[in-house]
Amino acid sequence: MKKYTFLTFAFLLSVLVPATAGAQVSAVSRGARAAGQVSKAATKSVSRLPSVALPSKVKIPSAVAFPTAPVIKTSSTLPKAVPTVPANVSGVSSKAQLQEALTKLQQLEQKYLRLKNILATEVIPKDAYIFQAVESSKAAASLNGTNIFSGTVVSIPYNGKNEVYGVIATHAIAMSSGEKDALHKTFTAIVYKNGLPHEATVEVVAYSPKSMLDMALVKFPADIEPFLAPYAISAEEPYLKSNLLSKGFTHSSAAAIPERQVVGVTPISIRTTISMPAEKRPGLCGSAVLNDKGELVGIHTGSVHHPEDPQKDVAYATHAHYLYNLVEAYHNNGVAKIPFYFDGNPIFDMDIDEYLTAGSLLDENKKAIKNLTFESKFSYSKIKNAIADKPEGRYLQLTTRRALWDKDGQALIEGRTSSDHSIKTTYVYDLKEQKLIKKRQSVYNPVTRRDTKIDVPLD
Repeated sequence: MKKYTFLTFAFLLSVLVPATAGAQVSAVSRGARAAGQVSKAATKSVSRLPSVALPSKVKIPSAVAFPTAPVIKTSSTLPKAVPTVPANVSGVSSKAQLQEALTKLQQLEQKYLRLKNILATEVIPKDAYIFQAVESSKAAASLNGTNIFSGTVVSIPYNGKNEVYGVIATHAIAMSSGEKDALHKTFTAIVYKNGLPHEATVEVVAYSPKSMLDMALVKFPADIEPFLAPYAISAEEPYLKSNLLSKGFTHSSAAAIPERQVVGVTPISIRTTISMPAEKRPGLCGSAVLNDKGELVGIHTGSVHHPEDPQKDVAYATHAHYLYNLVEAYHNNGVAKIPFYFDGNPIFDMDIDEYLTAGSLLDENKKAIKNLTFESKFSYSKIKNAIADKPEGRYLQLTTRRALWDKDGQALIEGRTSSDHSIKTTYVYDLKEQKLIKKRQSVYNPVTRRDTKIDVPLD
């Protein structure tokens, strides 16, 4: 009886084991086809994903490996280890084949879950609507020991043709020849197409100083332009309490910041709330700031942190419409004008490379009663506060200088001392009559080592 039972069990096992292995392999094959279909569908459906996880100190691969992302909760979880074949399965060859099939099945399941995570967290940007900027190709290859800045790709019409440019924050460019972890006149941009990174050497072709518009225009090589997916500039400016979205890169990953509510608008900038913690923000400058239509309204240029109350943190973006002025400068050997507004009126035109360095509030006799300095960033609030503090002030005097590339073309210098010999222009505005009454330029004479003052006729 025992012998009969043993023979029956052996016969059933010899039949069932191959059938089981065949079923497992068939299931794996079906799983591979299903995963392939999911992957293809995902590739078609993912468009303009706003973020990429590229950790610092990690070499950029020639083909993107899926970054680790938070796993979406599902009704079932994957086993911690590859399932093993039961010990009672006979035959070394069959056991190895079944183990290999189970391993491949688990790999397909893991790949599927990773793909779901990417679709949920939107880690890899499909197209180059934003880019990373680093100071050299060597740094780009390793992303190690370097600052990483954001850049935005934009399409701007000029003479009936749409032209594609990159935009960065001017303050990311080196401000002295000794700066190493900064951008220069040429630098490396990392753009993405279908989630894959491509490096390109790009050049700054026009700029407004960091203390004014804080935007610089970048030109890509012709062979990179097909990879780019530019934003269009909005014809409408954002209004108070509207919600904006920004997309760019931090020093460790890409980031999309939603619900940036507009809390203030000046002729130069847009002020918004920002929910990202301050310690994670470095690298965001140059990010695209978008309205609810996905149109570009601004370029992120910085933020202010309030340690005692982070809810009061404010971020800044320069109006995107000034990019038209930068394109004009690019096509005209750096020459273009931007209007300077005060109390809603354009009171004089500045050259695109000029920045405001100082100001004064003058009384009826044109004697200074309040001096103003704009050390790192021009501020309308300084002028408003000075006028409120000195209501007897009659004239507003403002002085500009020009930012210049150094002799090596690496650093963009904003001089604010007596050793700076760039052309200075002084404007005097009558607050009561609301009109410009004087424009005077100071040009340094190297022979006399003094400034020659020239009164410029008003338009």
